[in-house]
Amino acid sequence: MNPDEKLELLSPFLQELENIHPLPAELKACLLDDFVIVQGDKDTILLHEGDVCKYAWVVLCGLVRAFHYVNDEEVTSRLMKPYHIIISVSSFYLQTPSFETVQILQPSVLARMHYHQLEHLYQRFPSFNYTGRKLTERYFYLVEKRLFMLRKHTALDRYKYFLEEYPGLVNETPLKYIASFLSMSQETLSRVRNKIKGG
Repeated sequence: MNPDEKLELLSPFLQELENIHPLPAELKACLLDDFVIVQGDKDTILLHEGDVCKYAWVVLCGLVRAFHYVNDEEVTSRLMKPYHIIISVSSFYLQTPSFETVQILQPSVLARMHYHQLEHLYQRFPSFNYTGRKLTERYFYLVEKRLFMLRKHTALDRYKYFLEEYPGLVNETPLKYIASFLSMSQETLSRVRNKIKGG
């Protein structure tokens, strides 16, 4: 891939970073150098449970999920659409074995950066730490919002939350993963969907 193609793919994500805090030209050049563009087929596993999360990925095109096991049953904990950052949080930051698996759900294009490269950028460009903190705050907010939704709301409210927070994904994501993400059975999800369709 030539530099112009790489820049075109990464530009929307770099603009999101710029919206948080301006990126010096040298930092932007380093980001373009350090990110590696990878393509993944449907069902490709990016990270296995028990492995150390050595990379941060950015979804440029496609859809990715994270899941863990409860009593041998898969529980989808996150769905990541374009320009979401993918890490297994504790595994990445502490460089310890992951308790979750990360799987591509449809053919995807991703940008990948190694943990040590990111740490080097934080050391070399102190202002980039602010960008990293604001991104971390955003993702912790989204996690807390989802947890609150799961604790407090009805199945109908949970599905409405999904439609609002993940517009367009309802037709791209297998229903079993949506049901798991919303902590309900597929039968319950089907009833809720039919209720909304029926008005």
